[in-house]
Amino acid sequence: PPGGGALLLLSRKGAARGQVLSVPLSTPTLAQAKTLVPESPAVLQRLLVTRSRLYTLELSGGMSQIRSFDLSGPARALPAVPVRPVSAVRQLVRLSGDDLLFDSQSYTEPQSWLHYSPGARTAVRRTALSVPPRVDFRDVELVRLLVPSRDGAKIPLNIMLRRGTKLDGQNPLVLTGYGGFGYSVLPGFSPTRRVWLDQGGIYAVANLRGGGEFGEEWHKAGMLTRKQNVFDDFLA
Repeated sequence: PPGGGALLLLSRKGAARGQVLSVPLSTPTLAQAKTLVPESPAVLQRLLVTRSRLYTLELSGGMSQIRSFDLSGPARALPAVPVRPVSAVRQLVRLSGDDLLFDSQSYTEPQSWLHYSPGARTAVRRTALSVPPRVDFRDVELVRLLVPSRDGAKIPLNIMLRRGTKLDGQNPLVLTGYGGFGYSVLPGFSPTRRVWLDQGGIYAVANLRGGGEFGEEWHKAGMLTRKQNVFDDFLA
């Protein structure tokens, strides 16, 4: 923060999905730590401090989000960084002032590096550090659902299909998913899916329990004696 008076830490003690602590450098002990950003429903993954802001990269049900906090005075939440719907962000890079770069990809758009500049007329701009799309997915619709499992748990499901596809139960469908070791299945671009969709196929990805999409509780709900939840989620 301004003045260099504190160290910011990502802590999971008593907050399985993560919280941000502030430790004064004058007395750098955890006993003096104060909660700067409390635990939220999203999983805290990375922190980035700029001139007067704190950016937090978070995972919510398999989708990335970036929140912003003002550090010029008492920490307060600012408008979130606009990211692509149902997309994955893995890296944040500090630029001058409060600007930042972040990489982004989705099921329908390849990886790009985007420049975020708070207060600019166009807050997010695509940079030259982007992969030119080799395949056009503009006619593809992405549907995101929360499907109740056998015990009522809501399982995120992402479905790709061409717009106008007749949903009469006759379309071939590939459903994939993973639930284990706290590993999260994030949105990713694959040009070969274009061939499947052009044949009338539908492609779906389920974020099953056992992964890390909602934090450690979600992971533990699909491991050891609760492993059956993973298979129930996929069948649901």
